[in-house]
Amino acid sequence: MRLFLVTPFIFLSLLSAGAADNRKENESLKAEALFVWGYPLVKNIQAMDAVMNGSLPMLGQVGVNRFSHARRTMRPEDRFVSPNIDVLFSVAILDLTDGPIELEVPATSGQYYVLQFIDPWTNSFAYLGKRSTGTKAGKYLVVGPEYSSAVSEEPEFCKDRVIRSPQNLALAVLRISISNATSIDYLHSLQKGFKIRCLVDEKCPYANPFDSAPIEGNNFWVLLRWALERFTSPKDETELVEIATELLAEKELGTSSVLNKPILLSAQNSGLKKIESLALNGGYKGKSGWRSLIDLFNYNRSNFSIGALEEPNWIIADKHDAFLKRALAARIGLWGNHGYEATFFEAWTDAKGQQLFGKNKYLLTLSSPIPAKAFWSVTNYSAPEFFLYENNENKYAISSYDKDLVRNADGSVTIIFSHDRPSDTAANWLPTPKGSFRPLLSIYQPDLSEIRRYQPDPIEALP
Repeated sequence: MRLFLVTPFIFLSLLSAGAADNRKENESLKAEALFVWGYPLVKNIQAMDAVMNGSLPMLGQVGVNRFSHARRTMRPEDRFVSPNIDVLFSVAILDLTDGPIELEVPATSGQYYVLQFIDPWTNSFAYLGKRSTGTKAGKYLVVGPEYSSAVSEEPEFCKDRVIRSPQNLALAVLRISISNATSIDYLHSLQKGFKIRCLVDEKCPYANPFDSAPIEGNNFWVLLRWALERFTSPKDETELVEIATELLAEKELGTSSVLNKPILLSAQNSGLKKIESLALNGGYKGKSGWRSLIDLFNYNRSNFSIGALEEPNWIIADKHDAFLKRALAARIGLWGNHGYEATFFEAWTDAKGQQLFGKNKYLLTLSSPIPAKAFWSVTNYSAPEFFLYENNENKYAISSYDKDLVRNADGSVTIIFSHDRPSDTAANWLPTPKGSFRPLLSIYQPDLSEIRRYQPDPIEALP
């Protein structure tokens, strides 16, 4: 009789233990999803704070509500993931807390540029430039989410020229192509024509908006909680906000610099492994060794202003897929453009599916035409860092506008990848590190009627 009485107790205990295991597993999955979701926000805040403190030598210290202009292209000492070296950069942190700002753009006489606006979550929500608004001079009003023209006095120039930011904090990234430029001084004069004027508060520019951020402790979860208290999530992502509220309570995280909840540490490790796996090719096996990134930056699903296309084929339909791609983009191409502004292809393997290594020699022939209305380039990066490979030649890319570019009789371009300088020619040579490397083909202002059908030629290993 006792055995009969004990058996149900054991059974109920097993059920309880199973339920507890299921709850733990479910909580672990939620925590990992929260990490992937919050990763771009944290990376972006860290990056913006870093550039304000001079992390990119080419820019100096980036300010608030004013542009900091790079007077040269990127170099290896500018430690940034997958940097583009075909442009001069200008960067500004935009603070719209006290009201709108006026943005003036100069006439560039057809010179390609794109001025990209990015929210704290890394969503690109507006573009000005040759593709979207042309290259004539103009003025625009940049406003925050609380702005209402009914209660605000708009300057006359602002009719149909209002850029609406989903947050009071945004990032403006200007790229001016060096292609076909008459001189570097000319490009510098164009940079000076991009101006920001505060309309409300004369103390502009403002102080660093990240002064109170717990960045120095490098505690992901504490910084994420700080960010969520200040920046609202996109409107269709409330379920993750609820998870954050549940898992990031003050009592669970401890002090501002201490993480003491094991499940969060475990989720951070597993989430990073997932992102790194995707970043380092993710098991991709394409026909030519190239992976198209044309849809990687299409994760903005809710906020579209001037120049941002609100079209189904440029928006990732599944929001959870969008979360993952947003995290991947933050890892391999922070502040990257939508595919309709610039399309990227990355290569990890040669034509036979073997990983690219600098100890070998490779040949890439790009057939003509490449569907670029502005310009194209092939840039070489070290892996897994995705930084420019520092070399004695100071050569980091082959571009369509290179004066010494050698074209074949049919218009195609043959590029040689090797660690050592070729004995025959160095015109189309890209130096490689001895270890793993990852070339990136960038196509600026792609021909949208052709770009989704385009596939780069495979990279051939040479004996």
